[in-house]
Amino acid sequence: MLDIECAPKCREPAPSFGAIAYSRSTGAVGWSYSFGLEHAANTFALANCARRARHCEVIVSFHDTCAALAVGGGVVARVWTASQSRECVNKGGQSCEIKAWACSLP
Repeated sequence: MLDIECAPKCREPAPSFGAIAYSRSTGAVGWSYSFGLEHAANTFALANCARRARHCEVIVSFHDTCAALAVGGGVVARVWTASQSRECVNKGGQSCEIKAWACSLP
């Protein structure tokens, strides 16, 4: 039996999408968070990056979590935790640093 009082409050929260876009030629970044659709989050991040540079691309798209972009020595890596910034170094990047981060939580 469905609890009528619970029905509106007990629904799963809608997913919350975000994205980080990056221009490899200039290092410009753009991000988005708290979008209801992945496509909308990607489009906003690209537009945000495009205000600063051309040739932006979405590097990481995510939902219901946080993400970051690490860059160093020509290497670009998607990062979800601080320890994962080693991915940038492991791929040959030197002096890898977080260029942008965002959280998109339900």
